[in-house]
Amino acid sequence: MVDAMGSAFPQIKAGDMALIAQKLDFLGINCYSRVVISAQGRVGRVPGSEYTEMDWEVCAPSFRRMLNRIHADYDLPPIYITENGAAFPDIVSPDGLIHDDRRLDYVRQHLRQLRLAMQDGVVVRGYFVWSLMDNFEWSFGYTKRFGVVRVDFETQKRTIKDSGMWYARVIANNQVD
Repeated sequence: MVDAMGSAFPQIKAGDMALIAQKLDFLGINCYSRVVISAQGRVGRVPGSEYTEMDWEVCAPSFRRMLNRIHADYDLPPIYITENGAAFPDIVSPDGLIHDDRRLDYVRQHLRQLRLAMQDGVVVRGYFVWSLMDNFEWSFGYTKRFGVVRVDFETQKRTIKDSGMWYARVIANNQVD
């Protein structure tokens, strides 16, 4: 990297290396999807797999494999899953609710795999579903909805989706059904 950047490489000052070599207090991981790569390069869609509105494959077992792999390969501090979630179409039903079964199942399957990784010995201290509310997504603006709470962007009305009601029960009971 030093050679590639040449004079644009940041100057390393006295004490910088000692400062950056300190042990981490925790490791935050954002995980949404896996990417499959063959010897010839990135594989497109995996036949038979489900995909989110972001065109990300849903493959919860890869979450556990990733956690186990980094646990085996590195001397890690406790892990926090700082983002994990999925964008799916949200339709307001005639009853005024949002029955987002695909998002609920995505989070359920990932929490189950997280628990298995913890049983395998991975030290995880927290999990944060992405996202509490629908919000601005960097590449797609307000067109992709990740939240467990729906936001009507015109009125700002909030409606807890089925996934949000389910997740509240998970938190209250400390248990995934």
